Amino acid sequence: MSPDMALAPPSQGPGVLPNVRPSPFAYWHQTTYAARTLKCRRQFWQQLLEVCGAVRLSDITTRAVEDWKAARLRAGNEPSTVNAGRQALSAIFTYARNNGYWQGVNPLAAVKRLSVHTDKRPYHTEAEMLQLLEATQAHDATPTNQNRDMEAVVLLLAWAGLRHSELDSIKWSWFLWDNEDRHRNPYPIIRVVVRKDKETRDVPMAERIRDKFHPDRHRTG
Repeated sequence: MSPDMALAPPSQGPGVLPNVRPSPFAYWHQTTYAARTLKCRRQFWQQLLEVCGAVRLSDITTRAVEDWKAARLRAGNEPSTVNAGRQALSAIFTYARNNGYWQGVNPLAAVKRLSVHTDKRPYHTEAEMLQLLEATQAHDATPTNQNRDMEAVVLLLAWAGLRHSELDSIKWSWFLWDNEDRHRNPYPIIRVVVRKDKETRDVPMAERIRDKFHPDRHRTG
């Protein structure tokens, strides 16, 4: 008989194996996701079970997920929120299959993402970036802000494209002024260490970044 996950009440988490406590799903979620994300995922799961009345993972079909999606839209959820729920629910099935709790085709695989329309541009124009840079330079020049280098923050976020989490953990050792791989990239680089998996990605230093940080190239920490 193929393994199949018996489902617990939604309040206990995404699902549990019969006679197994604590729930492996609940442990996985609690050690992987932040509290706010956990709350959203439990809501998505509860909404899905309310729509389909499933008692085992194999009871949840693509049709049931489509019904859940339609119910969320009728309830006023934005398409982006429904897409986030679809992704969260899909992860539950992937986890169950990868860990031997269930076998089958992920019912979320055939559920298409909703189109998300937005008037916001995903980038700043050069004029907007320069205006922002000028504002930060004026900010840093005021006597009360002389120890707050907002210009450096803007350069790393806007010109280097660092994420906020990467900015929080940046080190001077990431700045490689003597780039050994100059046949591929003739400029100094910022070798960003991605915290999630400790892999790295190389970001060429824009001229403004080089001018800003070159005087501090011998610093550590």
